[in-house]
Amino acid sequence: ERRFICYCVRADGRPAFFDSALVRTEYVTDLQTAPRGLMQFGHAALDVGYVRIPSFRDSGFGADLDAALRRLGSVSALIVDVRNNGGGVDPNSVDVAARFTDRERVYGFVQYRDGPWHDDFTSRESQTVSPDGPRRFAGPVAVLTNRRSVSAAERFVMAMRVLPTVVVVGDSTAGGASNLLPRELPNGWTYSLSMSIWYTPDGRSYEEIGLEPDVWVRGSAEALAAGRDAVLDTAIAIIDRASRSVAQARQR
Repeated sequence: ERRFICYCVRADGRPAFFDSALVRTEYVTDLQTAPRGLMQFGHAALDVGYVRIPSFRDSGFGADLDAALRRLGSVSALIVDVRNNGGGVDPNSVDVAARFTDRERVYGFVQYRDGPWHDDFTSRESQTVSPDGPRRFAGPVAVLTNRRSVSAAERFVMAMRVLPTVVVVGDSTAGGASNLLPRELPNGWTYSLSMSIWYTPDGRSYEEIGLEPDVWVRGSAEALAAGRDAVLDTAIAIIDRASRSVAQARQR
């Protein structure tokens, strides 16, 4: 089998150090595809589920995650991998986050352009995520990010990072925050314009900066060559400790 390692690089020159084939062959050997084909899932450890979401394009993400959670059964912790996720449609990311939230929570704010001048924007509108789906996963969750997690994937990270059960592990996201307004020229060429500014709950814009992880792990070319995913290794260790802490607390 021919394998391609993706050292994906943004304009800032920072590599992603992510190899999806390594995850499949060395970490999640039972990886399978959800019914709609929008994500893959399996076990990163005996009691740790793994869900890989490569994109937020198309529709039906909530239903696919519902199916994945059913098939994963009674895992006590979950890893959700959105590294190299190039984005898609914002509501898809919130549909997924809704399967983890315990109550309605504000995860950010957005302003939209509403006039001809550069500084013409609406007031800041709060963005919320609320519980949805037949089952809410209440165990520890690690969300994996890197410099190729962009746009709707960043919206997903925003919605997840306000939850008390979630830890974000990896590199900062891409910082491609704005929604885009597409237009077409008479010759058929298309272009898009930035139409919004997104803010974290504390009022910070992450455009061109990215959302920082809770635990910073970038990995390296040497680790990948040795067959190790440093970000995934760290996430497994973190949520394993979290799962044991939860189990001990329940026994008291």
